[in-house]
Amino acid sequence: MDISKAMSLIKDTSKLVSQIYEDLAQPGVKQVGIALESVLGLSNTLLLPLRLINEKSNEIFKANMNKFRKKMEEIPNERINQVPPQLGLPIIERLTYISDEELSDLFINLLSTASDTDTFSLSHPSFVQLIDRLSIDEARILNYLKGMEYIPYINFQLKKVGNTGYLNLKKHQTGIEKRIDLLNPQNINLYYDNLKSMGLIYSDDLSHKTLDELYFELETFYKSEIEFIENNKEYDGYLNKITIEKGYFEITDLGKKFIISCTKKLIDKGDITHLYGKKWKLESEIDGEFFKKGLKIKHEKNGEGIILGTQLDDIIIVKYSKIGTVMIVGPKTEEFELI
Repeated sequence: MDISKAMSLIKDTSKLVSQIYEDLAQPGVKQVGIALESVLGLSNTLLLPLRLINEKSNEIFKANMNKFRKKMEEIPNERINQVPPQLGLPIIERLTYISDEELSDLFINLLSTASDTDTFSLSHPSFVQLIDRLSIDEARILNYLKGMEYIPYINFQLKKVGNTGYLNLKKHQTGIEKRIDLLNPQNINLYYDNLKSMGLIYSDDLSHKTLDELYFELETFYKSEIEFIENNKEYDGYLNKITIEKGYFEITDLGKKFIISCTKKLIDKGDITHLYGKKWKLESEIDGEFFKKGLKIKHEKNGEGIILGTQLDDIIIVKYSKIGTVMIVGPKTEEFELI
């Protein structure tokens, strides 16, 4: 974009929209114009068009705004909300230079949340600064945590001979660093510390959740590491038997709102996501009376299982004898029978 065109855009908001979206008839463009009317007007005052003189910035901004347009297609006209400038302006600015998909998607999702009257109350201007503090890996972790209330973890400890103390070998082993693709999985505890400092999660080492099966699976998950430490015998003065301490991270109210506002949509009803990555299908809504903790059930495909608990309004956790522990979103009772 040359300087003369930029100066023209500064004077006319409608021209700025047409510069972003060359085809104004594209689905979603009208919704974008309504949602960002006051934001784009102020952006002109702040010389957004001059930023777009830089070819790379222009390319990044158009790509990000095209993703935003596609999200706006899904919002009916009657639900379009004008984004307040204190939230929209800093997001628009960041969309001119953030090209990484994980991070730009957080801003775009927050912007679309604020553009919908049904979800506007979930958004908050402070979320922009919270995203600023995230790495790519932390963005991936937050997407993984969508829909969860807590994350169980185990700590590895070696007790001193004579039981006079202990050594913490590894803390906060959730298995997340092995279940999702992280650029630097060795930094997983640094990521947890950062998320805690932001007030999105907190840890409890003094108690644990009652779902012992999940802790047993974690011990199985880390079995080879535990055996390696016990067989290595390199810690003089300590017993060669790992002690497992249980704890959990709980997602705070702030964390839940932030995750809902800024991450991808919760898996659609009907998806079953195995805690270790497998997926298949069910349908419909949860029945709170049917899906109670401790009930033994039988599924036509997955065999016998036991309900371990529930999360949020439509998620249950089931331990199947054949396939292990799964989180089920929106199951329907007709596919189960009590045993």
